[in-house]
Amino acid sequence: MSIQDVADYLSGPFTEIDGWCDPYLWQVLAPLHEAQEALGVSGPVAEIGVHHGKLLIGLMKTKGSPSGNLAIDAFDLQQFNIDGSGEGSIQMLQDNLARCGYRADALRLVRADSLTLGAADVPDLRADAPEGFTFVSVDGGHEVEYALSDIRLAMALAMPEGIILVDDFFAPDWPGVTEALARLYLHDRPQFVPLLAGYNKLLLCHRSHRQGFSRTLVQYIKDHLNTRVHAKVVTLFGYRLINVEPDRSQPFEPIVQ
Repeated sequence: MSIQDVADYLSGPFTEIDGWCDPYLWQVLAPLHEAQEALGVSGPVAEIGVHHGKLLIGLMKTKGSPSGNLAIDAFDLQQFNIDGSGEGSIQMLQDNLARCGYRADALRLVRADSLTLGAADVPDLRADAPEGFTFVSVDGGHEVEYALSDIRLAMALAMPEGIILVDDFFAPDWPGVTEALARLYLHDRPQFVPLLAGYNKLLLCHRSHRQGFSRTLVQYIKDHLNTRVHAKVVTLFGYRLINVEPDRSQPFEPIVQ
């Protein structure tokens, strides 16, 4: 990751691209990226529900991934956008990629109703990332069935060392996302489990890496963010996770070193 590239993006194009993403999210994405690198892991990123690429481009900048990235969205197939949560534009996404220095082939676009994608589609979706994706964002349909399907698909797309970001966790306007997570963890034991809640997202990681990633985040918060965030370890669905709320009264620094 080039810290300057990420900082330039967050202070520049990020502020102008239409979409919904908290820039303070990079307070925890930066140490998670570093933890992945310490494991020898690198690679492309993916997002389900892309809109115009506000978060996705930031993830691409974070991982320094010039190719192999994946975007799944209904785009103009708005008959499948049953909750009216945003109308993505392929042209605007491509324009935003270009203005941020990416070639058209940096991102594979899959125009589809994500509810129709399942296990049989995973090998093709991972064709450019056979080891899986490092970061997978879930920000598609907010109805229970869509959110649950998208989260399961994200778990199949992510590498074991990957991080899944589920948007609108506990968001009062989109209760279906929280209900989907409750159904998932109260009725099943998936391999990806809660790691951190904050920034309007729930971050998930593989069971085998939960302790390592958790230790990294706790230490990073203690060393760099102790005056910038309120952090507390809580229990959700039987899993211990870190709840983080940034202090927005302080000047924003994309990445604290």
